[in-house]
Amino acid sequence: MDAPAGMDPLQWARYDAAMQRYRDTVAAHRATFESELRRAKDALAELNRRHRSNGTASATDGRHPGVEGKADAQPRRVRAAGGPVQSILNKGG
Repeated sequence: MDAPAGMDPLQWARYDAAMQRYRDTVAAHRATFESELRRAKDALAELNRRHRSNGTASATDGRHPGVEGKADAQPRRVRAAGGPVQSILNKGG
């Protein structure tokens, strides 16, 4: 792309290089985030699989073990192992 009117070529080259560094940094952070998110999802899936295979899964009505008779029972939250997605996973919803 050519330099916009009023911008000398050297200034444009510096701007273009800075924008490329920014895009590269964003791409690297996105890749790291997606990798950590995939790892966290896999860990949760593995915990679910183990929980079901141990025979400790709750009844199919969606309630959790040990909360029978409690109308406002909430499932306990499991903290993420770590990494850049930890705060997102721990926010709950």
